[in-house]
Amino acid sequence: MILNIFSINLLFALIISGSWCATIEQIIVPTGESFSFDCRIDDSVYFAHKLNEWSEIQENGEKYSYLNLNFMYLNQENILRLKSNAADSQHIGYYGCRRSTERRHEMNRIYRLILADIDSFYWSYICHAQPGACIRFDDPTDETQSTFEVADKTKVDLFCCASVSGYTNININMNQIGDNQNKITIKRKQELDGSWVVCATQHTLLQRTYSRAPETFTCELLIDDQVYSSFYSAVILTDAILIDPDIDSSDGFIPPPKDGWKNDDYFNRQRPSNGSRRGKMTTGKQIGIIIGFSIGGLLLLGLLFFLIFDCRRKKQVLNNSKNNKSNQHAVVRTTKNLNKKEEQNPKEEEPLYVEPTPSYENAPIFLRL
Repeated sequence: MILNIFSINLLFALIISGSWCATIEQIIVPTGESFSFDCRIDDSVYFAHKLNEWSEIQENGEKYSYLNLNFMYLNQENILRLKSNAADSQHIGYYGCRRSTERRHEMNRIYRLILADIDSFYWSYICHAQPGACIRFDDPTDETQSTFEVADKTKVDLFCCASVSGYTNININMNQIGDNQNKITIKRKQELDGSWVVCATQHTLLQRTYSRAPETFTCELLIDDQVYSSFYSAVILTDAILIDPDIDSSDGFIPPPKDGWKNDDYFNRQRPSNGSRRGKMTTGKQIGIIIGFSIGGLLLLGLLFFLIFDCRRKKQVLNNSKNNKSNQHAVVRTTKNLNKKEEQNPKEEEPLYVEPTPSYENAPIFLRL
């Protein structure tokens, strides 16, 4: 008895809430292509960006004139068909059909339009080698064609990814190239906006073979098991690049496990970037740096002693020069000291200073007439 009462209450709640409605049919259409949906000929048509927020579409109304929906009445089939010639982002939402005379607000039919689009599709690589070991050249006339030059015996990670909206059956087909002992892994992830991101990857070693025939790297995007888009790149192997023995590259190749990379491990693990990184310093370099610092310190100390010695020598030379100048300009006694000793001894020597005789007293005089 209690179970029956609970079932009746649940059914009544579903009817009141409006959840007792028709199944939602999805209309997936690419951008720019036409789409249509059918209602009964006496139904009213409604539109909502969010489910259950309905607003009626009038045939000649201005509110939803931007949708450009054509009303087509097929009397024999008792069908009202609404059609748009070009789908765009404004058409994304829900479309409902119900009779205007009905008291309940549930829709007899509900359609959800999903705009199918390929947001991005590309391939990339990570090169575990010296800079310049991997170079990609895109064809300027055909974006699907490219040339991939790789140095001999180079380990490479190849990625092919796509971001797709509106489609659910999505896959990526990538061929194996080089010395690849592991299978190709594929990861799928749905974003918050409903779009899907799909990536395929392989870890391989590219090296020359006896045939030396160039390989072709192929990446295809499949939608509903049909090829939607593809990339082709001719792999050309060049001469190997010598590795610097003093640099221990941190971009080492990490082989995947025997059962292949798991989806979470592939997307969550830290992948090395294409940019160059500073390698670890070896013991030889450390010893060289220590010796260099020691020699530099000794040279600096010797230069300091030389500067001190040079300053002292210059100071000594300057002092000697001053002493010589003081001796050359000694004071000459020019006055005669009159004292008792000189009066008593008149025969003593004359004063040191002798007044010079003017030249004109002894020189002949010439007069010019």
